Amino acid sequence: ELDTLGAAIQANHPTSGPGPDLPAEWSRLQAHISTLDDNDAAADGHTRVLKKILVNLRDIIRRVGNIRCYFDESRAVKPAPNRAVEHAQFVAHQEIELHALSQNFTLSSAVFRHSVRMTLACLVAFIVGEGLWHSQHNYWILMTVTIMLKPGFSLTRQRNIERIVGTLAGGTLGALVLWLVPWPDVRFGVLVVFMVVAYSFQRTIYLVTVVFLTAYLLIMFSFLGLNYIGVFEERITDTLLGCAIAFAAGYFLFPNWESAQLTDYM
Repeated sequence: ELDTLGAAIQANHPTSGPGPDLPAEWSRLQAHISTLDDNDAAADGHTRVLKKILVNLRDIIRRVGNIRCYFDESRAVKPAPNRAVEHAQFVAHQEIELHALSQNFTLSSAVFRHSVRMTLACLVAFIVGEGLWHSQHNYWILMTVTIMLKPGFSLTRQRNIERIVGTLAGGTLGALVLWLVPWPDVRFGVLVVFMVVAYSFQRTIYLVTVVFLTAYLLIMFSFLGLNYIGVFEERITDTLLGCAIAFAAGYFLFPNWESAQLTDYM
């Protein structure tokens, strides 16, 4: 029975024939074990193991029956006809309004200003990375700009400070680990710990994330055979360039001062 069912599952087609009546066979087996107990009062200790096996067989028969229901369309559980209607009330619907799109194509829209600001900042970062600063990981400049540049200026300034301080502290921490710990196995253990800590605080304390992410990257690049001192210097330079571009874009390109929004909040 199990072999036939296994072949049907692998081939994804119904089993041939109804198969043996397993519940009836189980009932006959139960009756036979009960007969052993009735014939010999001292046989209970010997049949206890058989009874435990009988319980396991009942569970297996129940599971086999559930598997057979998958192939039997007449016994399969069908979804309710109104199930799609029930799901609709849990889905948020938003109508597409063309006037909302036109309202955002103006400098009075904060979304449009941030989009233009981000586009120009990324363009400058790409030109700097490709034309002026040739390094092995010059994409770090563009990545730093996209992470640092926020719609509000105060948040952009805060993230820039945390990024610069965290990069310096993390680079120092990673360099100390590589200098003081010469054993590769121990370094790998420290790398795993730093990686877990970095991504654990990504949504809560960004400074902690930057510190341990920078240290984790230095250790990882050392396993790839790169000079960690050179990686550290390149990481700091790319971070400073990216933060400078993001800060300048947030300050000079259509700045969004939070102080101007206090009246609306009040």
